[in-house]
Amino acid sequence: MERPPYHLRRLAAATALCAVPAVVFAQRSAPPGARVVDLVVTATTDVHGRVRGWAYYADTAEGGRGLSRAATIVDSVRSANPGRVLLVDAGDLLQGNPFTYVARDGKGAHPVIAAMNAMRYDAVAVGNHEFNYGIPAFERASAQATFPFLAANSRSLDGKQRWSPFTLVMRDGVKVGIIGVTNPGSMVWDAENLRGKVAIDDILPAVRRTVGAARAAGAQVIVVVAHAGLDGVASYDTVGTGLGSENPMASVAKQVPGIDLIVFGHSHRELGDTLINGVLLTQPRNWATSVSVAHLTVRLENGNATVTARHADLVRSTGHGEQAAVVSAARVGHTRARTYSTAVIGRTTADWRADSARVVDTPIMDFVLEVMRKAAGTDLASAAAFSTEARLAKGNVTVAQLALLYPYDNTLKGLRISGRQLREYLEQSARYWQVTGSQVTPDPAIPSFNFEMVAGADYAMDLSKPLGARITGLTVKGVPVRDGDSFTIALSNYRAGGAGGYTMLRGAPLMHDKQLEIRQLLIDEVMARKTLQPSDYFTRNWALTPDALQQAAAAASVHERPFDAIRPLNHFP
Repeated sequence: MERPPYHLRRLAAATALCAVPAVVFAQRSAPPGARVVDLVVTATTDVHGRVRGWAYYADTAEGGRGLSRAATIVDSVRSANPGRVLLVDAGDLLQGNPFTYVARDGKGAHPVIAAMNAMRYDAVAVGNHEFNYGIPAFERASAQATFPFLAANSRSLDGKQRWSPFTLVMRDGVKVGIIGVTNPGSMVWDAENLRGKVAIDDILPAVRRTVGAARAAGAQVIVVVAHAGLDGVASYDTVGTGLGSENPMASVAKQVPGIDLIVFGHSHRELGDTLINGVLLTQPRNWATSVSVAHLTVRLENGNATVTARHADLVRSTGHGEQAAVVSAARVGHTRARTYSTAVIGRTTADWRADSARVVDTPIMDFVLEVMRKAAGTDLASAAAFSTEARLAKGNVTVAQLALLYPYDNTLKGLRISGRQLREYLEQSARYWQVTGSQVTPDPAIPSFNFEMVAGADYAMDLSKPLGARITGLTVKGVPVRDGDSFTIALSNYRAGGAGGYTMLRGAPLMHDKQLEIRQLLIDEVMARKTLQPSDYFTRNWALTPDALQQAAAAASVHERPFDAIRPLNHFP
C-alpha cells in the first residue's frame, strides 16, 4: 500500500502529539517590520542511476528506492510548502548500473538528467563517479541539465574555475546561496580521465573562500552540497598525493563560519538531524532510498536574514508510488537497460561451473581473477566464489549470467603487500575449513565469501596442519616467498579495507583505484573476447591437501548456502 503524502503524514503526527492547528508549515509570527520564512531543502545523493526501482541484472522490480519515488516525496513537500522548497543532490549520478552504462554513448537525452530535469533540481554537486566515462561524456550529459553542476574546489590547469562554485536561488524573498564541492580523491580514482586536464583542490579552503563570494553576491542563507564524507581516514594516501581529505565535512562545519546547512554524500550512509557548531548536517541514503527534508526558519528584518531554527527529517522511499513524469522521462533508458542486461554478449566453447570452486581450482574463478589482475596491472589477484550456482553454459553468455557470477557492486583496488602479508592472507582464508578427524566442514562463523583464492601464486592449503600453519609450498613465479618480498595484488574494495578478518591488509599502500566495478570488467572482457575458452585463463595454482581431506571438503561444500551477502565498505547495510 502506498503511503499518504508527506505533508499529510507530518500534519497527522503534529496534530496527535501537539494538538496544533491544522496547518503545520504556516508562516510563523514575527515582530513588526520582520518576516519569518520556513525554507525547506530536499536532497538526494549517490543515486548511481537508480531512476526506477528496478534490478536490471535480475530483470525484476525493486521497491523502496529510485528517483521516481523520491519525486513523489518532493512533490508532497512542495505541496505543503509552496514557493519555499529547494531540491539538491550531492553527486554520483551518472554511473552505477546498466541504466547509466547504456547512456554513456551520448545518444539522445541522458535518462538520468531527463529525470532530474522533470523533478526540477536546483543544483547538484559533482560526484567522483561523474568522471568514470571521461570528462567529455560528463559534459555531454551535464549540458542537457536545467540545473548547474557545482564544484567550488575544481580548476583548470591555468588556474581558472572549472565548474561553477555556487548558484543563487530565490525562495519566498530569501536569496539562498548553494555551494557545491567535489571529492579530491577523484584525482586518484580517475587519474587517467583527470590528470593533465583539471585539478581538484582541498574542500575546506574552497568552501571558506566560496562562502565569502556567495555572501558578497547577496546570499542570505548558505547551503553547502558536498560529495564528501563526514569524517574518518581517507581511502588514499593524502600525504603522498598531497590531496585534501576525502571526508572533511565535520571539519568544514567546525571551521568555516557562515554556513547554515550541509548536505553531503559519498559514503553511502544516512544521517538525519545532526548539529555541529550550530551547522545542520544531513545525508540521505544512497540510490534515492531516502530523501533528506531540512527545515530552516529564517527571520528577515531590515534587509538582514537570520536562521533561527533548523532541523532535518529523513523520509524513506518505501511505500511511495512512482511519479509519472519521472517514469516517462526514464522510459527509453529503462528499456535500453533491460535489453542490455538480458542480451547475449558472447559465447563459450565449454561449460564453466562454480559448484566446486571452493575446494578445487576452477576455470570460472580463474576467469574472474585474471580479468582483475589484468585490469589492475598487478602480480596477484584475489577473489571469492560468491555463488556455487554460477555457471557459464556452453553456448551463449549473457550479462545476467555474469551478474550471478559476480553479483555485487564491488570496485577494483590494487595494494602493495609483503611476502609476510601474503602468507598471513592465505592463512586467514584457510580458516574457513574446520577439521575434526577425517571430517571437514566450513566454519559456521566464517561466511563463504571470506574464503579467498589467489591467482599468480602457487600454494597448497594443508588441512591436516593447525590453523596459522596450513599454507605450504608458497611461491611466486617459481621462487619461494620470503617475508620481506614485495608484491602487488588486485582485490575488491571490500577486501582491501581488511573486512572479513583480513586485518593484515590495513594500511597497505594503495597502488590502483580507478573505481571500476569488477562485474563490469567481466562484462567488458566477454564483449571484447566474443568467444571464451578455459585455456585462456586457467592455471592450476592452488589445492586443498591431503586428498582425503580435500574430498571431505568437497562433500561438505555441496550443502553450503549458494549465496552469502557481501557489501562494499562504502555501502552501509
